[in-house]
Amino acid sequence: MDWNAGSTALERAAANDHKNVHYFYGVGSFGSDASNMGKCYKIKIEGVSRTGIFQVINQGGDVSTGQFDLQMGDGGFGIFNGCANPTTDGGKAMYNAPKSAFGNGYGGWSNESGCDNLPMWPDALESPPADEKDLREMCHIGFQMGLRGANGENPRILSAERTPCPDGLVALTGLKRTDEGATEVHGTGKLTRMMDCCKPSSGWIGNTPMAAPSHPAVIPCGADGFTRLSV
Repeated sequence: MDWNAGSTALERAAANDHKNVHYFYGVGSFGSDASNMGKCYKIKIEGVSRTGIFQVINQGGDVSTGQFDLQMGDGGFGIFNGCANPTTDGGKAMYNAPKSAFGNGYGGWSNESGCDNLPMWPDALESPPADEKDLREMCHIGFQMGLRGANGENPRILSAERTPCPDGLVALTGLKRTDEGATEVHGTGKLTRMMDCCKPSSGWIGNTPMAAPSHPAVIPCGADGFTRLSV
């Protein structure tokens, strides 16, 4: 949950890196294969006041070229669903709620009013971290930041360029590459969204190209949405 755009943990990390005035942090997928995993990009989004600094932690089989699929509260399950009942693999869902409570399978709720239908906290969570936001709040934040339109529209990406991953973001994800000085510049595209409650592709050692030995894989969370697991 604390990887969702606008979470207290991501906002605090940006503030600790002295970047919160002009930037906000996030994670997701950029392109459909594994080649971008571990990279960070500065992404300017139409209608959003701050520039995103997003790390690629997932391999998006349904993500097109030029599309950044950003993790946010109720962003939509996409191909896999570990959030709600019944899950894709038949296992226990992170939230004790039906899929209908999350809106559309792709994109989640199309209107901000739908956020109030969501469950608030993962079923296994005994005590929420101090000051962290619940799922309903984080869904509202996605709309309020302009990361999803009033009717669920996907905002336009104005530009994307590679940037070294900030220390605060790496501390949260546990992932870093050895080619941090490389440059890339991309044109326009679309910002989409997701939240599937599944372990990301980069959570397995060996999946991320040029991974730094000190930070070889994403450190995923357990069923409570916050507790980090070893990889």
